[in-house]
Amino acid sequence: MLTLLLNDRISGHGPQRDYFPTKRDWPYFPACLSVALLLLIVCFSMQQPWLVDLLCLLTSYAIAQSGLVCSQTSRKLNHPGLRWLLVCGAIVVATISGVRLQFFLWPVSVMTHEGWTVWIVVFLFLLVTILPSAIKTEVSRAASEQLKRAESAHAADRQLLEARLMALQGQIEPHFLFNTLATTRALLRQDPPLAESMLQHLIAYLQEAMPDMRAKTISVAQELKRAEAYLKIMQIRLSERLQFSVECSDEAQACEIPPLMLMTLVENAIKHGVEPKISMTHVKISACCEDDLLYIIVADDGAGFQDELGNGIGLLNIQQRLDTMYGNRAELSLVSGSCGGVIASLRLPRLIDDQIKESKVE
Repeated sequence: MLTLLLNDRISGHGPQRDYFPTKRDWPYFPACLSVALLLLIVCFSMQQPWLVDLLCLLTSYAIAQSGLVCSQTSRKLNHPGLRWLLVCGAIVVATISGVRLQFFLWPVSVMTHEGWTVWIVVFLFLLVTILPSAIKTEVSRAASEQLKRAESAHAADRQLLEARLMALQGQIEPHFLFNTLATTRALLRQDPPLAESMLQHLIAYLQEAMPDMRAKTISVAQELKRAEAYLKIMQIRLSERLQFSVECSDEAQACEIPPLMLMTLVENAIKHGVEPKISMTHVKISACCEDDLLYIIVADDGAGFQDELGNGIGLLNIQQRLDTMYGNRAELSLVSGSCGGVIASLRLPRLIDDQIKESKVE
């Protein structure tokens, strides 16, 4: 009963609380009670055996508990072995102090029973009261440190991942802009009035697109608007050689995807499908959702596979970003169309803006 009373008084709210020493863990209650009992025995000469035994146990407990708290609060003791050494030393000192105090206040105890039994009783009492707290403290401390290391490693991995994504995304931006500006420059030589009109479209496009180019994700609807603007610019250059269409379900428009992935596929369709073919070419963009997946398809009936297709930075960048962001949950595939040309497909996890926010919080 005394052990339970002391453990409850010192530990606070019991086993539901992670045990780490605080101001409440210092043995104020047993220390004050020991001083009061000592004054009572000395001042009133109350040579009662049970009072002396109680004083002996309380004093031993106060010393040992102080050693336990010191072992956990000292910043210099950053190794478990040092902390256990201090706890064991405190138990030894507490045992000696308690026994000596009893022999001093109640010398008759040496004559009534063997002196070594007092040592054993005090030592076992300290093991029962202090050792469970010490073990619990070390286990909690080890678990907390392991959790902090895991959180630090996770934070470092996340920072590395974000840096890698930004680097990959930074590669695609000049790739897109240089291709678009090269198209404008070519038009300046062929049809300056038409080039001026195209330049206005390009400026309007950049004003809308540039603020979101550094974003981690954008909606499919936003990316489709960019793709349509780009295709309209290319229609000015290619005239009747290019026709395009866009089909996208409402639920697919609300999904979030990495920026410029769709644009890269559209650019490849123009560069490798439309431009090499003299006759008219149709580019079709479609997006739909099935179960928990989002499918985006860019198909053309142009020149088909070329030797250089897939060797550029665009498709390689898409694959690297997919691997980094989604792992094996996303896929990029290129196949030949039944009527010629190439069908480029993106399979991504179906995520909307709220789901992305929730995953970041987790």
